[in-house]
Amino acid sequence: MADALTDNACDLERELDWFAEVLNARLKLYFGVDNAPASVLDIAPSDLSNSDSHYACFVRHYELSSGLFQ
Repeated sequence: MADALTDNACDLERELDWFAEVLNARLKLYFGVDNAPASVLDIAPSDLSNSDSHYACFVRHYELSSGLFQ
């Protein structure tokens, strides 16, 4: 059970890091900061393809992607 929780926690931490990067980029775009990326969609989401966590399986099963936020 501890391994499953650890795997989920690691994947969720990676997802939150990605989300923070997207949020920071979106704020930079909104406020016109010079070093902002062209689009938040250029920021690749976490790669969960090799993870066996329950969270990663959920994401793959329902085919969730960053394209949902367009």
